[in-house]
Amino acid sequence: MRRALEYAGMLGVPIINHCEDPSLKGDGVAHEGYVAAHLGLRGIPGEAESIMVERDISLAELAGAHVHIAHMSARQSLRAVRAGKRARRAGHVRGRAASLHPHRRLARRPA
Repeated sequence: MRRALEYAGMLGVPIINHCEDPSLKGDGVAHEGYVAAHLGLRGIPGEAESIMVERDISLAELAGAHVHIAHMSARQSLRAVRAGKRARRAGHVRGRAASLHPHRRLARRPA
C-alpha cells in the first residue's frame, strides 16, 4: 500500500480503498453485532476495518498522497478519518476523504 500511495502521490491521483484486514475478517460475512447474531451470520469485528483505515491514513501522510476510504461501517474508522481531516485542516498532511454508507450502519442495529 505504501508503494501504491507513493506512486499515486507522484501522479496526483487518489487511492480508493475498501479497508479490511483479512486475518481479522476471517469467515465473517456481516458486521459483528446484534443483526448478524440474530440472522445466524458470522460477524466481522469493527477492528478488521478500523485498523486498516488507520494504517492507510498513516501511510498516506507518510507518502504525501490522497486516500479515499470507501464505505466505512465501523465507528473507530470514522474517528480515524475525522482525526486525519483535522490534521489536514491544520496543514500537517494532504487530503483524504471517506464515504459512509447509511445502509451499512442501519444493518448493525435492531429496528
